[in-house]
Amino acid sequence: MSIVAKVLKDGLLTATITDTQYTAPTLTRAFVKQCSVMNSTAGVVTLVVKAKLNSGGTFRTIITQNLAVNQTYPCFELINLGVEPGGVIEWSGLNLELYCTGLEVST
Repeated sequence: MSIVAKVLKDGLLTATITDTQYTAPTLTRAFVKQCSVMNSTAGVVTLVVKAKLNSGGTFRTIITQNLAVNQTYPCFELINLGVEPGGVIEWSGLNLELYCTGLEVST
């Protein structure tokens, strides 16, 4: 077994939710440890986060949050979220800045 701390996702979000996603690799469980999103645009932007916790699961909305100009949202709902192999976390919110770290545990 190995445990690797890593950046799960980093960058600008798009308006399409499937454009910005993290998928847990084969034979690997992932755990979110920290995730924040910042709105550096000139207007209010809606952040949406959905998760499918395993490869055969169903997407569920975890976060729907309006972010004001220059607001940073700490995404507390994602802390310690576990994703099984093939599970997916998806984010959307046009031009929001995302930084998400976690652990990948492989068997």
